[in-house]
Parts: sequence; C-alpha cells; structure tokens
Amino acid sequence: MATIQTMTLRWGEFELDEARFELRKRGEVVSVQPKVLDLVLYLAKHKHRVVGKDELLEQVWRSVVVTGASL
Repeated sequence: MATIQTMTLRWGEFELDEARFELRKRGEVVSVQPKVLDLVLYLAKHKHRVVGKDELLEQVWRSVVVTGASL
C-alpha cells in the first residue's frame, strides 16, 4: 500500500499544514484564499528550482482565467 506524504511548512510564527489545508499563526487558523495556499504549497514542493509563470498557470490555476497582474 502506498503512503501519501504531506508536508508541514514552518517559518517564524506560521505553519502551513498540507494535510489540513490550513495556515496557522501561533496555532490559530488564518483565513486565506484556497488558491493562495495552493500556490505556496506548490512553490514549497519545488523550492529547489525556479518555477516559471507558465508552469504556475498550468499547475495552480488550470481551467481558471488569471491575468498576469494577479500573479
């Protein structure tokens, strides 16, 4: 049986929990738009390389119209 690995990213007072899909500050949940969490998680998972705009559009915003200014 395969195990799905999720990440928890911590920096300063913040914690981003992929399994719960939430951002916390000092243990309290912070309200953030889901696409913002998608973006931060994607960048964290690919932190060892530069992620281009086209890739972000394909992976994070697929099937959604997004302007360049929004990125």
